[in-house]
Amino acid sequence: MKKAYILAVCAAMAGTVLAGCGPAEENTQIGEPQLTAAGTEETTAEETTAAETTAAETAETSETTVSETTAEETTTVSETVTEAETAAEEKKEEEKKDDQNSQPENGNSEQPSDGGQSSGSFSDDDLVFSFGNAQAKLDEDLAGFIAANAPDSETCDPSCLGNGEDCIYSYAHFKINGYRETADSPVKATSIEFTDSEVSTSKGVKIGSSKDDVIKAYGSGYTEQGNMLRYVSGKKSLSFIMSGDTVSVISYDLDILG
Repeated sequence: MKKAYILAVCAAMAGTVLAGCGPAEENTQIGEPQLTAAGTEETTAEETTAAETTAAETAETSETTVSETTAEETTTVSETVTEAETAAEEKKEEEKKDDQNSQPENGNSEQPSDGGQSSGSFSDDDLVFSFGNAQAKLDEDLAGFIAANAPDSETCDPSCLGNGEDCIYSYAHFKINGYRETADSPVKATSIEFTDSEVSTSKGVKIGSSKDDVIKAYGSGYTEQGNMLRYVSGKKSLSFIMSGDTVSVISYDLDILG
């Protein structure tokens, strides 16, 4: 009896144990997929964050590259514009210099044939002839010059202009032509002409000097008429007649008809 009772108790206990083991195994199996899903969600979130970070870094890098490229292009354009402006300024300066060199210094319209060789200049002061201690000036009274330098000969005749007298004062190395309206009027110089190389201009040019000597002394602002180089100021002029490349005649002249 006792044996049968014990067996019945053991059977009941075994059924209880088996009943408890079944749900435990099922819970274990169900729990594992839940843990796997959570881990997958965390991994996905991390991957998403990493992707967003990479995208942000790529965007920043692209913006930086575009900014740097734009800056380089702007610098290149600025340098190109600066070079173009510099070249334009240099061209203007060269054109200005060319214009200045092409203009005669005394306003004559004809261009010198030897422009660019000039180192001198011409002015009204170059129209004064000095001899001894006196000066002769065109269109001014010759009385003082004649008193200081007596001529070798003197002649006065009725003027070819129809009024007054034309006078000629001859010297060993030059001659002076003058004009006076009446016998009582002062004689004013109308021309002074060198006759040999014993006299020279105030700048040392004389008969026998070269064309280069003339240009170096008086500049390139002359008009060239045939074989004559002529420097003009108003109605007055200084002329050099050339024989080849050598000065053969020098004269100061007043245009009394102009």
